[in-house]
Amino acid sequence: MTPADLVSAFCSWCEGPGFKRPGTARAYLASLTAFLREMKVEDLETVTPRAVDEFVARCQLEGMTVGTIRARMFAMRAFWKWATSRGHLARDPMALVRVPPEEEGQRHVLVLDASERARLFAAALEQVPVQGKNERDEFFARRLATTVGQAERDYALLTTIYAAALRCGEAAALEWTDLIGPDKRDGLLGLIVRRSKKSSVPSKPIYLGKEATAAILRWRSAARASGRYGRRIFGLTPSGISDAFSRCARAAGVAKKYGRNVTPHCLRASRATAASRAGLSEDAVRDLLRHSGTDSILRYVKAADEGTRRFEQVASLDHPELVGARRGRIAARLEKAGSFAGRRTRAGR
Repeated sequence: MTPADLVSAFCSWCEGPGFKRPGTARAYLASLTAFLREMKVEDLETVTPRAVDEFVARCQLEGMTVGTIRARMFAMRAFWKWATSRGHLARDPMALVRVPPEEEGQRHVLVLDASERARLFAAALEQVPVQGKNERDEFFARRLATTVGQAERDYALLTTIYAAALRCGEAAALEWTDLIGPDKRDGLLGLIVRRSKKSSVPSKPIYLGKEATAAILRWRSAARASGRYGRRIFGLTPSGISDAFSRCARAAGVAKKYGRNVTPHCLRASRATAASRAGLSEDAVRDLLRHSGTDSILRYVKAADEGTRRFEQVASLDHPELVGARRGRIAARLEKAGSFAGRRTRAGR
């Protein structure tokens, strides 16, 4: 098989079992074709890490930005990982090549804070179909019948994506047999995430929080009652998940942030950023996201540091509302501590 044929097979796999969008597959094809043309590759087995470094140097001489070079290198890394895992090639030259870090001024990762996530989840659970102004009654009744349990499904979908830091493809592939539990100690459900388009790392069981566990159990009851209980948990394609997220985001007023569109991947980024802010190491965040390397984890650590710095700046201001809120929290803690001490005293007597 010639290099061009192998690249074409890889791009075809991306659009099929690889769960990548057609635009991503076309970008991968353009990057790999450029590499084969620039380096005059006739046999992929002869490609070495030095050839990859030379290709990167040529891209820099042409004036390409760091973001474009990173995109090309990510395409090459995905291609060689795919080819070596299936036995088409014996060596992976990208395993010894480090992707250059992000340049200063590049757009930061887009995350949702706690209040925005709460509004998003509430909007998903409070969905109510509304009859259109010119919509006939029979058509509205038919639409009502097809949207039974939609609120429970979307609420479970969004909370699960956030709790397990899922990609759209991973959420679409979830089946009811992938659930574990609930655990006898805390009653939380576990989840086995299958290998996805971007992750070749075997997944460990991920235990969901209370909100996601209750949402999935609620959706399971609603799905059985409405006759929509199938093999897949959510029964949606990746594009269907994006549509459901956009509908809930518009209802919650968080469809855009800083002039950028909010996507389901923002929930995954929010989970990684919150984990980094909570003190998890880079290796722990990498395991949570099911990444094979730590190159792409640095952006979440940077976002967590930026969020912590902004919070400290705001908290240091002597704003009356902030001062009152802090006083209220302190008073609540003192009252709770006093009631606990009183219970211990009465118990001692």
